[in-house]
Order: sequence, then structure tokens, then C-alpha cells
Amino acid sequence: MQVIKDRAMTRYPWSVVDTFEPLMSGNIIMPLARYLDDKAQILEREAGDIGVSIESDLSISDLAKELKTISVVALNCQQFTDGRVFSQARLLREKYAFQGDILVIGALMKDQLRFMERCGANVFWTHEGFGLQQALSELSAITVQYQPVVSG
Repeated sequence: MQVIKDRAMTRYPWSVVDTFEPLMSGNIIMPLARYLDDKAQILEREAGDIGVSIESDLSISDLAKELKTISVVALNCQQFTDGRVFSQARLLREKYAFQGDILVIGALMKDQLRFMERCGANVFWTHEGFGLQQALSELSAITVQYQPVVSG
């Protein structure tokens, strides 16, 4: 998948699997519920890192004790009007000191990316037709800020 990661367009070396797909080798991102249900089997895999995806209505505290075994947290943003992903990203970085990638997936608007980045997100994967190149330039367009930046 083509994404913006750390302010550069790149091919992201992760695959997203749903609840019922077989586990494959390589880096995979799966729903948190599946990870929790099959944790022992998942952690026994020899090839690839593990990431989890969470919906915006889940509490980050539900994920906190699992962060040591997870390399990516994917925050699902199904509607651009749902601001909970901003809070989720900020909690992951500030409260839980998560050092892995925070990937925001879904219905994003170009003018939200900079603020999401400042909340701690560092990877963006959007729906088809979203101009990633233009979005990348939007990240640099806003140069004045009033709130502190969350470092990842």
C-alpha cells in the first residue's frame, strides 16, 4: 500500500487482515479483538511483526498492556468528522509512550493531516482518489502552531 510515512511517500511493508483471514507471514495488522483472541498463536509466528487496528470508539486503555508486543497501531477513521483518532494518537504517545508507528486509516482530509501528525500519528493511508502528493505538500503548508508537538 502507498502511504505517507514520516512526511515521505512510501510503500508500507504491512498487510491488513480482517478477523477471518488466515494469518500470513510478514508484517500484519489485524483487529484488536482478533489479536486478543488468538494472541498465543499470533506471537508464536516466526516471520513478521504484529500490528493492531482499533476503531475510534475503543478506549486506548484496552490496548495499553499489549503495546510491548505491537509495532503498529492503526487508528480507523471512518468519518472525517470523528475526532477521536486525534485523542487516541495523543494518548498512545504521551500517556503510554508508544514508540511504534501510529497509522491513521480511512476518511481523512488534507487539512487534518498536520494536526494528526502533531498528535503523534506518523503514517497516513487513505481511500482511493485522495491525492497523497498534494496531501504531502499540505503537511508543510502550516508553519505556525500554538500547541506543543507530541514527539514519537
